[in-house]
Amino acid sequence: FFNLQEHLKSLIIGSGAAIAGIIFMIALKGEYKLFFTFYISLMTIGLYFNTRLIIYYGVLINVTLSVLFAVLPTAVIPSGDLSEFISFVFLFDINAFVLYYVAKWGNEYILGAEQKEAEAKALVDKLGKTMKNSEESAEELDGGIKELTDSMRNIREVSNSINAASQEIAQGISQEAQEIQSILTSVIDNRIRLEEIRGASEEISDG
Repeated sequence: FFNLQEHLKSLIIGSGAAIAGIIFMIALKGEYKLFFTFYISLMTIGLYFNTRLIIYYGVLINVTLSVLFAVLPTAVIPSGDLSEFISFVFLFDINAFVLYYVAKWGNEYILGAEQKEAEAKALVDKLGKTMKNSEESAEELDGGIKELTDSMRNIREVSNSINAASQEIAQGISQEAQEIQSILTSVIDNRIRLEEIRGASEEISDG
């Protein structure tokens, strides 16, 4: 219903010159130059690039002129000659036929352009989503690299702490070994002295 209403509205607007031409034909009792009003309306309707409107307009003009010629022949053609009337209508129909195909090809071109535009828009949207996903992936990758760097830093710090602790433990063990060695040396020295003292005591006792 909506399309029919739009077609009717466009047809009435486009046929304004033809309607005025028919009124002047009846009022002036026929003028050849008034046929140009039908061509003006035909070109106006052709601007819609709607083949149905051209068909509707062509049929409407043929029927209207035929009825008007049957009732008032001289209002359409000053001479009132049937063959002349047929010639004028035939020329009009040829122009309408040509315009029909021009509008058809133009409409197909427009629809094709709209389809290409829709495809291009879909590709742009897809590219935008891909770029967005890439950015999110890059951010995740940067986050992962940062976490890995932090982990490596923590591992390095722990390793340094372990190395430092190991060195401290090694130093402590070395010091303990030196102290034990000193104690053993002291014990041996004391034993030797005790042996000397005991030997001296025995010599004194024997004397």
